[in-house]
Amino acid sequence: KGAFCSRPISDTLAHYLEIRECIPQALRQTGHPRGALALATVSVERALRMYSTGIYVKPEDRRQSRFSRKHWGVTTEEVMISVMKTTSRGWKKIIKAAIPYIRTRK
Repeated sequence: KGAFCSRPISDTLAHYLEIRECIPQALRQTGHPRGALALATVSVERALRMYSTGIYVKPEDRRQSRFSRKHWGVTTEEVMISVMKTTSRGWKKIIKAAIPYIRTRK
C-alpha cells in the first residue's frame, strides 16, 4: 500500500479529514495535513504498544500513559521527518487510503 497507508493510520487520519470539512474553506489551512498524519501515526503506534502483549497493561504511574511531549515528542519528531519527505504522489495514496473511513463511525 505504501508508507502511512495502513488501515489503523488511514482510519485515524480520516477523523481529521472529516472534521476539517466542518471548517469554512476560507479558514482552512492549505497544503498537506502533515501534522495530522504525524499525530495519527504516533497515536496508532502508542495504542499498539499499549496492547503489545495482547492485553492492555495499565502503567503503575498514570503519568506514563499520557500522550505528552515528554513521552512521545522524540517519536513524533522522527515520524515528522518521514512525513516531510512524502511526495505529492505519496500524499495522493495516503488520502485515497483514508477516504473509505470518512463518515463510517456512529
